[in-house]
Amino acid sequence: MAYRNTKDGELIERRFTSGLLALGEKRVLTGVAMPYGTRAQLPGGIVEEFAPGAFANLAMEGIALSANHDGAALAVTPGTLRLLDTADALTINATLPETRAADDALANVRAGVHRGLSVEFHCVRDDIVGGVRIVHEARLVGVSLTHRPAYGGTSVAARSAALDAQPSRPKRRIWL
Repeated sequence: MAYRNTKDGELIERRFTSGLLALGEKRVLTGVAMPYGTRAQLPGGIVEEFAPGAFANLAMEGIALSANHDGAALAVTPGTLRLLDTADALTINATLPETRAADDALANVRAGVHRGLSVEFHCVRDDIVGGVRIVHEARLVGVSLTHRPAYGGTSVAARSAALDAQPSRPKRRIWL
């Protein structure tokens, strides 16, 4: 668990999850930024879970995707970073520019160095239920590529262009 204070003294929290996909030679990253209903054991013995819709009231402007929370935007909303809040998870779809930082990020995803995503958020409303912190509402501040996801439940994969280019096998008919 990581904390950061902003200029106005607001506490920003960070959580990490796996679930990132680099699509072949395309400069697109997709992934699960936060799975809902999944518990994570955080440092200090804290168990935490995000309730479905915790990010439903997203401010869709000014959210950036970075690598290792370095502050350098690889993609931003609205435009090159699309966020989707579903009943199951907060997901991302990012189209990366042709820059050195984006090249490095893509290479790290494909090599398995960046295995997941981390969200930076301000907790608006939470409860402690049976010793578990349930985040019911949060304001998203940023999303970052990470090598150490705290929230599991999904895996990281990269598809190669060679696999994408292979023709599919013809379907066989079986008569019974």
